[in-house]
Order: sequence, then C-alpha cells, then structure tokens
Amino acid sequence: TVRYFIAPTQFGKDLFVEAGFPEERVRVIPYFVAPVLPDQSTRASGPPYFLYVGRLSPEKGVAVLLQALARLGPEFYLKIVGGGPQDRELKALAEKLHLLDRVEFLDHRSRSEVQKLMSGALAVCVPSLWYEVFGLVALEAMSYGVPVLASKIGGLSEVMGPPVGGGGWLIKPGDVEAWSEQMKYVMDHPREADEAGRRGAARASEFTVERHYRAVIGLYDRAVNQA
Repeated sequence: TVRYFIAPTQFGKDLFVEAGFPEERVRVIPYFVAPVLPDQSTRASGPPYFLYVGRLSPEKGVAVLLQALARLGPEFYLKIVGGGPQDRELKALAEKLHLLDRVEFLDHRSRSEVQKLMSGALAVCVPSLWYEVFGLVALEAMSYGVPVLASKIGGLSEVMGPPVGGGGWLIKPGDVEAWSEQMKYVMDHPREADEAGRRGAARASEFTVERHYRAVIGLYDRAVNQA
C-alpha cells in the first residue's frame, strides 16, 4: 500500500488531487540544488548571450525564443544546449530567420560546461509552452546568481518566487513580443538584472539537499509508524 505521494511543487500536488489522489496523502517536497563553488561562478568571455538548456521538443518553446530573438538587434545572442526531436527543425528556423550568426546550437554538454555557460549568461530562458512540474534548470541558474526568464506556467512561478522580488521574470507562454521585450529589458537594464540574480541566488540557497533529505526521511518515518 502506498501511504504517501511526493510532489515537488504545490502545482504538482494540485495535479495529483485533480486526478483523484487523496489530498492528505500528497506531500510537497521541493527538489534541491547543489551549492555553487567559488570557481564555478566565473563569467565567460565574449559577447553577452542568453542561454537555453534543455530538450529540443515543441513543448519546450525554443521556437518562441528564436522568433523573439529575430525581433531584436544584432547585439543579441543566444546559446542553445541540448538535443531532441526538434533539433533539425529549430536549426532550419534559425536559418530562415537569418539568425545563424547569432545562435549557437551546442548539442549536449558536460555538467561542468553547462555550469560555466550558465554562470556567464545574461539570463537563462525557460520558454516552456506546456507545464513544468518544477523547472529544475531555473533553480540551477538562480543558484549561480543568473536571472531567469521563464514562462508563467506550471510550477515555475513557485521556483522563481514572487512576481516582485523573485529571481527573474515570468512571461506569458508563447508570446513572442513579450519574450523579445523582456530580453531587451535585461540587456538594457544590467543593474535590475543583477539584482534579480542576487535575489534568485538567495532563494536558491533555501533549496538544499539537507532540507530535502530531512523532509523525505521524515515522511518515510511517518509512513513506517503508520504501518
């Protein structure tokens, strides 16, 4: 018998409950992020860039990001880390939008390479069109003090914090104009972007492995005692 189910966000719990799971048996225990070591948070050289890290598939909204970039000036660059079924389609779209000189498709990268890319980015973009139950990449970016631009959908708002005072900005999913405007805002307002990064780092520091471990073990103990 399953006594408890774990969801990483309240949004995830709500999905369980809507599907018929007993509310009292679904507990929210957020994921965690490893602490950032000093030598991991160094800025990369070269022109400033936005970064996407994740699967290349339609629900992730990378096409929206490319379309938003196409509305911006030549000083805006985007690096894309990851692979997936939409790889060729997105490269073709970048070519169609005349973005090949401003977009780098970096395929899969090692964890250390991703860490360096994250720490050097103007912002990490999470343009999802479908629910993210948590959005771990957003939390990882926040842990490096990098602001996050994310779709206002699913559990992402819980990860990033309140609309005012959180670790970045939430944007309407699929809204190309809104995405381009927010990217331009980050580029044009470095002080505000840095402040969002600092707030995000402070928030990310609350999502520790120790806190996660205590919550999970506490729930196991509770389940065992009820057996």
